[in-house]
Amino acid sequence: APTGAMFMAITNTAETADRLIGAASPVAQMVELHTHIEADGIMRMRPIEGGIEVQAGQTHMLQRGGDHVMLMGVTETLENGDVVPLVLTFEQAGEVELEVVVDNDREQGHGN
Repeated sequence: APTGAMFMAITNTAETADRLIGAASPVAQMVELHTHIEADGIMRMRPIEGGIEVQAGQTHMLQRGGDHVMLMGVTETLENGDVVPLVLTFEQAGEVELEVVVDNDREQGHGN
């Protein structure tokens, strides 16, 4: 099944730390938080255990080669400019609804 990765900056504007613990989108059968870990000299994607902590007043980048949102079992053909609904779930802030614009050109060379 097709997969896709989402990259973004997450800024915690609260006065206490928060943790991104989940994500969901209607265009994928499953959405996970992933990171890249080097194993035996090879970068491999792995699900993130326990979520992604973002300190108060800080920004955490979800980017290629690092932490990112992984869509698995994508159920629609996504073209450049399409808008994909995404819900991020935080321990403190709860659910945050986003709209992510598809940019397939940035995916070239993505080794997933």
